[in-house]
Parts: sequence; structure tokens; C-alpha cells
Amino acid sequence: MSDKEAVLEMMRNLPAEASLREILQGIEKITASRKSSAQTQVMELRSSAEAASVLNLALAAHYGSTN
Repeated sequence: MSDKEAVLEMMRNLPAEASLREILQGIEKITASRKSSAQTQVMELRSSAEAASVLNLALAAHYGSTN
């Protein structure tokens, strides 16, 4: 789900009397969640032997094709 879709979904679930402050807090929560998710993915990739192997192969192929 894109950021825009996530915000629209959140807006649909808010009560009609929600304040702009509450809307902003909801958007900030979505942003924090996305950042946390991206950081978790990076940490998982860094600890993955398979990801390291794929990266090494890609780098070797890149440097082999530039020589």
C-alpha cells in the first residue's frame, strides 16, 4: 500500500469530528511505522548471508563489465 493509500485509509476510519491535530498524529504514526519497517529490512539484509552473496556476485559482475 502506498503512503497516499495508507493516509486515505486512515482518514476513512477517523470519526467525522477528528481534529487536524489528530489527523497529523495519524500521518506521523504511518511515517514512523514506514521508517521502522525500512530499517528492519535493511538490518535483515545486512545479517543475511544470502543477501551478502548476491551483492558480491552483483559487484563482481559490475566490475567485470566495466573493465
